[in-house]
Amino acid sequence: MTIDINKLHPEGVLEKAIEMRRSDMECYQDPETGMLKKELEDYTNCMLCGIDNTDLLFMKEGFRFVQCKGCNLVYVNPRLNDEKIDHLYVSGRFEYQFRNLFIPSAAYRKEKLYAERLKLIESYMPTGKLLDVGAAAGHFMETALERGWDAYGVELSPFGIEYAKNELKIKNIYKMGLLEQKFDGDFFDAITMWDVIEHLKNPLDIVKEAYRILKPGGMIFVYVPNFDSVEVAVCKEKCDTIVADAHLIYFTTATIKELLQKADFNVVYTDTVGLDIDHTIFNIKNHFEKIYNTEFLNDFKQTLQDAIDKSGKGNWVRIFGKKKM
Repeated sequence: MTIDINKLHPEGVLEKAIEMRRSDMECYQDPETGMLKKELEDYTNCMLCGIDNTDLLFMKEGFRFVQCKGCNLVYVNPRLNDEKIDHLYVSGRFEYQFRNLFIPSAAYRKEKLYAERLKLIESYMPTGKLLDVGAAAGHFMETALERGWDAYGVELSPFGIEYAKNELKIKNIYKMGLLEQKFDGDFFDAITMWDVIEHLKNPLDIVKEAYRILKPGGMIFVYVPNFDSVEVAVCKEKCDTIVADAHLIYFTTATIKELLQKADFNVVYTDTVGLDIDHTIFNIKNHFEKIYNTEFLNDFKQTLQDAIDKSGKGNWVRIFGKKKM
């Protein structure tokens, strides 16, 4: 599938969001050490296997990115404390991205991304009850409703909830986390988590809750950024998906598969897809001091991306799991 990056990302919006992120990061840092302020630290054991034994991979903007020696999960440690993380999603740059990125590009996202995702889901099951976890402004839910799904959503952003209810007239969207909403067990046919799990402080608890509220034979459909991607290999910590206050965890195909299996899901499908070439060009232009010529990449972009995706190195992992009958 060919994606026009200019229609996906309105001009200048990502650049502005990066400026806002840098400003946020400076506020978190101790001016003397350049590290995360002590009063904002929250240390954690590995969120996948539970041990506390890591190697330091790199530093970025005052945060330590570590890899678990037990299961190879990469995560931020110490991470930002709960109060600051919770505040992040109700103000500042996240509101800016809602209003200036997701809403203006919604029609294109519905056509090129959300319809394709629903076709994938529908290849496994007929329409039924679907829950979108991290529903943002509700456009995926809207696309699902248009295709005959009985769609529900949970979302923490007040801006997303307001837009979904007032502009899209979506009813079953709740300003609450999945654990707090307390849906009935065996209720949903499908649960989607698009770019959600990497944000979570308690991913295993969330995936276990998804298992509980799915009907027997129901399925979970997950996309997460791929730490084992070409983009990360080339750009390393300069990747814009490596952002410590928002993305707390960095999965590979192996580690996200282990997470679903720990929640008792039977993993039925994995692959990778991405915009590695577009993102690499963007990262080089915006984050590298030396200017590299990237124009030649445009001539072979889709061919290169297809090869990257097939090799398992695309910058998103898609993984689908099924609840036991």
